[in-house]
Amino acid sequence: MYLCLCNAVTDRDLAEAIAEGCTTLADLNRATGCGGQCGRCLPAIGEFLERHSNPAVAEPATPSWPAAAPGA
Repeated sequence: MYLCLCNAVTDRDLAEAIAEGCTTLADLNRATGCGGQCGRCLPAIGEFLERHSNPAVAEPATPSWPAAAPGA
């Protein structure tokens, strides 16, 4: 999904940059160009950075156990 429309930066681009060591919005801007035009994407990119750089804040995973059988 595109998070920065002005510079066509996707969530995958940002995730790769974070995995390669980007830890701040300035790092992400240098690595991907995000936020370099209008800046409207910066709040969403900040939230993305926080979620992906801090595992405790990451979205919960789906349960690994199987769902109950229908009618059980």
